[in-house]
Amino acid sequence: MVGSPNAGHFVYDGDDSDGVGSGPGPTGSGPIEAAFAARFAAAGVPTEGKDFIAQAFPLVGRSQVPR
Repeated sequence: MVGSPNAGHFVYDGDDSDGVGSGPGPTGSGPIEAAFAARFAAAGVPTEGKDFIAQAFPLVGRSQVPR
């Protein structure tokens, strides 16, 4: 819901740094996760990790994310 007072800010766990779920995403997912987490942190926005499940993103799951 846009403008919800109960917003949740999640960052997909591309490198399995949370140690929960299905493991790391495709090659290059870790740096992308770090970039998003850093941007939110710089803005003072707390985030939570979200398990990256490649099956939920078939095009990303079959390809390699460029470094």
